[in-house]
Amino acid sequence: MFRPANTYKIFLIAVLLFISFCLSAQDTHYVIFSGKVLNEDSESLSFTTIIIKDRNLGTIASRNGDFRIRVRETEEIVFSSVGYFSKRYYVPPYGSSIEYSENIILRQDTIMLETTEIYPWPATYEEFSRKFIEFDEPENIVNLQLPQIKVPPLTHPGHIGITIPGPISLLYNLFSRSAKRQRQYAALIEQDRIQQKLALRYNKEIIYRITGLSDEKEIHDFMQYCNFSDEFIFNSLEYEIYLAIRNCYLSYVQSN
Repeated sequence: MFRPANTYKIFLIAVLLFISFCLSAQDTHYVIFSGKVLNEDSESLSFTTIIIKDRNLGTIASRNGDFRIRVRETEEIVFSSVGYFSKRYYVPPYGSSIEYSENIILRQDTIMLETTEIYPWPATYEEFSRKFIEFDEPENIVNLQLPQIKVPPLTHPGHIGITIPGPISLLYNLFSRSAKRQRQYAALIEQDRIQQKLALRYNKEIIYRITGLSDEKEIHDFMQYCNFSDEFIFNSLEYEIYLAIRNCYLSYVQSN
């Protein structure tokens, strides 16, 4: 059986715990951090990646470089954009403020690429097309030596029987090689068009620009992790692709 004194002690401990919880909750002060990402020439940087380092959370700047994110005081934020050095920004204590704004300036980075020598042959696309069609591909065409096919006359009154005179093997030998080349050429042109569109919409430079990843292996691992289908990249809007890359990057960061 509880005595009144024990009940008073339990009540007092509960009040102290509640007050302690409220004080600890007040220690974490969130603010809305907004602004614009610029380069050294005061030009807006589109789609800059903004990551809260300790919590692996973040967002991405708009096409005009504007951003808005909810952060804690003293947190470290990393701004990354393709062609620029990443910048670490520490949120200062702002007391009772609930929102503040500041522009972020990124310095341009110079990327040295290895020299690549290109030897154009054929020199023009038209010459390539002509060389492809004129290419004499060896084929072992089997002469089937089939006899003529005769269709028996129809037995219905007023109809006359039909006979097909030419051998099928002759038609095959005359037209198969040319038709096959035309089909191969058309398939190559269509495949080349699709690959060019895919490469323009989803490549390492775009990954670097949106995520800030610069290591070749890490970019390759990230693209393998996202595993976007060619159909999605080919048929989606650019904004939808950028949004998918951003969401996949946030998941990729959390998984690692």
